[in-house]
Amino acid sequence: MLAAGGSGPAGAELRSAPVNWGFNTKQRAMAPENVADTLSWLERNTREVGELSDAALCRKVLAAATTKLDGTRAAPTSVRRNRAVLLNALDYAVELKLLDQNPIKNLKWRAPKTAWEVDRRVVVNPRQARALLDAVRSQQPSGPRLVAFFGVLYYNGLRP
Repeated sequence: MLAAGGSGPAGAELRSAPVNWGFNTKQRAMAPENVADTLSWLERNTREVGELSDAALCRKVLAAATTKLDGTRAAPTSVRRNRAVLLNALDYAVELKLLDQNPIKNLKWRAPKTAWEVDRRVVVNPRQARALLDAVRSQQPSGPRLVAFFGVLYYNGLRP
C-alpha cells in the first residue's frame, strides 16, 4: 500500500513502527523521534483505502499478505489467516463507507492445500516409546500409574 517512488525508512523500521507505536494508541504519543518520523513518512506515502477498489492493487496486497518477507509462499494456515484478516479489514472499510464493496471477494483465489502427512522423523518410534515408558515407570511415587496414561497415548496412535 506504499505509494510508488521515493525512498523511505528501512523495511524493519516500516514494519515495527506501526505495530509497536502507530496502532498502539496508548504508546503512540510517547513514540521516540525516529519512530514518529517513520510514522509521519508512512502517513504521507501510503495509498488511500479507496484505491483498493482497483483489482490489480488489491491482488498485489493479497499477494503480499500471503507471502513471507523473503517472497516465498507462507504456510497454508498462515495464508488463510492473513487473507481472513485482510477480508475483515476491508469489510470494516466498507462499513465506514471508504469502499463500495469488499474487493477481495471479487478476486479469483484458491486457498493452498494443506499437507496432512506426518513427518516420520518427529514421531516417536517403538524403541523410543519403550524407553519413555521405562523412564516414566522409574519416577516415584506416581510413575507406575502414569505408565498407563502414556501407554494409551502412544499405543492408540495419537500424533501431532
